[in-house]
Amino acid sequence: MSVRLIDDHPPRRSLKRISPLIGRPANCSFLAGLTLLLIGLVSVPSRAVAQDAGAPRVQLGLGVLPGVGAQAAYIMPRGFYTFESVLLVDGAPSFAGGEGSVQVAGGVGGAIRVLGILRTLGSPGYVGRNIDVGLRFGPSLFFTVGESSRDENPFSLFLEPFVRATSDFGADRIFFAEIGIQRPFLRGGIWIDL
Repeated sequence: MSVRLIDDHPPRRSLKRISPLIGRPANCSFLAGLTLLLIGLVSVPSRAVAQDAGAPRVQLGLGVLPGVGAQAAYIMPRGFYTFESVLLVDGAPSFAGGEGSVQVAGGVGGAIRVLGILRTLGSPGYVGRNIDVGLRFGPSLFFTVGESSRDENPFSLFLEPFVRATSDFGADRIFFAEIGIQRPFLRGGIWIDL
């Protein structure tokens, strides 16, 4: 006697379709973009204003890879950690050579401020700069423009580890550069004090 299992569920979309970085080596534009962000951050002169604690901040930025996108976040920085909520939007329009998809994600999370820990331990050389290593999670919606089927417009949850570098430009201006695994993968912009 043999038992045959019947699978009535449609096949799930592979991660390769959702994330173009999975299963592919990094291309030159990705590495060049990351290198430019890091060089720009290191070359900015630091100020004597610490980013440790204070009022909550709004983070606004643009993102690239695989398409173009935007990021908005509400961040509550402390001496050596942050609490934050974020909204990410990424589009890969077909007229620009993309797959014609849009991804919208919103999440909450936090980060450990590596240079904030060093400042707490008494290393004053990192004033005005921070490196945050964190984790966010939340709902995500990925769909291809023009498709209306629920199977083609999956709602899912995401878990994103990220690394963010920040540097002061002035008393109220802080620049950030961030890399994560949620679309858009590379992000940069400013923090605004509330």
